[in-house]
Amino acid sequence: MTEEKIYSVNQIGCGTFLGGPLAAIYMFKKNFAVAGNKNAERNTFLIGWLFVLFLIAIIPFLPKSFPHVVIPIFYTVYASVTAKKYKDSFGDHPINSNWKAVGVSILSFTAFIVLYLIYFFMLAYLGYINLGKSEG
Repeated sequence: MTEEKIYSVNQIGCGTFLGGPLAAIYMFKKNFAVAGNKNAERNTFLIGWLFVLFLIAIIPFLPKSFPHVVIPIFYTVYASVTAKKYKDSFGDHPINSNWKAVGVSILSFTAFIVLYLIYFFMLAYLGYINLGKSEG
């Protein structure tokens, strides 16, 4: 039987930058599952999804002057610092391949964009945001 693998601190940091917060949730949840920490696994899932829903909810309403690069920098730095903090609690397991981390990032980014677009077009349909139509 092969030993379960975890994501490294660097994979979590890079994966979060490339794949967004959903990648961080997945990688942390997997690492805590392999380590046998069910409480941290559950908290990662719940708090992570609350953050994702909050992020999706506020993005359309941020002012145009808001530096949007701050958001991915924030959650990437937070994920990297958190991964370093919990590195020892993940145990001494083998590391997943970088290609697997890239795949998780691509899928996570795609899922985030789909969720965001559904919400965005729902807001436009309900009249909460304007998609650029002039009121002429």
